[in-house]
Amino acid sequence: MRLLRLMTFGLLLTFVTIWTGTDLGRRAGIAARAADDPAPSTRIERVLVIGQRLGNLRALLAGYTMRGTEGFVDGSAPEGEDNRTAFPWQIYYGPDGRAEVHFRRIGARKPHGLMEELDYEEFGVWQIDSGELCQTIPRVGSGSTVCYELRRTSRTLIQMYYTRCGAVTRCYPGRLGPDGELFPGRAFTR
Repeated sequence: MRLLRLMTFGLLLTFVTIWTGTDLGRRAGIAARAADDPAPSTRIERVLVIGQRLGNLRALLAGYTMRGTEGFVDGSAPEGEDNRTAFPWQIYYGPDGRAEVHFRRIGARKPHGLMEELDYEEFGVWQIDSGELCQTIPRVGSGSTVCYELRRTSRTLIQMYYTRCGAVTRCYPGRLGPDGELFPGRAFTR
């Protein structure tokens, strides 16, 4: 009988602790986990949002010239420093879907010739596909279509991040491509 009372009391005690949410095992588990957790950190972490993704790209680009640079190894080259891999890049987005590109880079006029800074002028097409800017320029990226996600990082600065690379060998999705500012009309500096 004594054993039956003891078992009944134990069962009642278990039921009461489960019912009230004061399970001793749970408390012991919480205390054990708290002992394993490191001390709270006093470090403050800040998150920087790189840019705001732009919508309605046709209205943003049609009839504007983007002037900036292209060619960083990974988009992290410091601004204002002489960087051999960066070169001026300008593109006019015609309302009819045509693109006119002007850029300058180091090259040779003939195979094995003297390396010098050369000005290039190319013509291609552009379109908006699934919310991305896609452009095809015959002598850039072997004439394949390259697509970008556009982000605004300040009131005037636009950055283009690769989403589909075509045949551009130094491209991978998410890498920063051209960046610069938009100017109304066909506004090339050279």
